[in-house]
Amino acid sequence: MNNSDAYKSIEQLASENGFFVSKYQVITDDGYILGLWRINGNLNNLSSQPPVLLQHGLGSDMMQWVMNKADSAPAFILA
Repeated sequence: MNNSDAYKSIEQLASENGFFVSKYQVITDDGYILGLWRINGNLNNLSSQPPVLLQHGLGSDMMQWVMNKADSAPAFILA
């Protein structure tokens, strides 16, 4: 069995690390559909803090912000 985070979704990673995730879709004026995820805080204490936007670089995706353990992944630290 492969326990690598490489094959897990953001929902799986967040849940395993004790966080709640909300997914949103935004349609741009030219019809492109963007996927946005918000980590609202941990499962025991939902955050009421304003959101922080993390933008990945070209050739990458949002998973770069959650691929490590919760104490070192930037998205989980900010949540």
